[in-house]
Amino acid sequence: MSRTHVTNNPHVARALAELEASFRASRIIEEEHLRADIARLELLRRNAPALWQALESRRHAHNREVPAMNKRLRAAGCQPTSLDLSLSQKMKKLQRLATRNAAEIARFKASR
Repeated sequence: MSRTHVTNNPHVARALAELEASFRASRIIEEEHLRADIARLELLRRNAPALWQALESRRHAHNREVPAMNKRLRAAGCQPTSLDLSLSQKMKKLQRLATRNAAEIARFKASR
């Protein structure tokens, strides 16, 4: 069954619109959380370098443990978890997410 055929059903179309709105909201919230996390980490790196370094060391240690945990998760039929991102990786992710969100919001506004 094609997507066009499915969206001709008003109930399905409404459900899809609500689902898309939920995904949009989740990505906007994720963008805001990333902005706050980046600001916090930059402030910490600038004002408390020793604490920043200790947190970075802990992040590295955790990331070394993730592969073994993911192996257990996959064996149990579960989704694996992600590595903890560095500050620069978070900044890149934020840039990609902000660009995507802006494009999706513009598309949404244009469709109304």
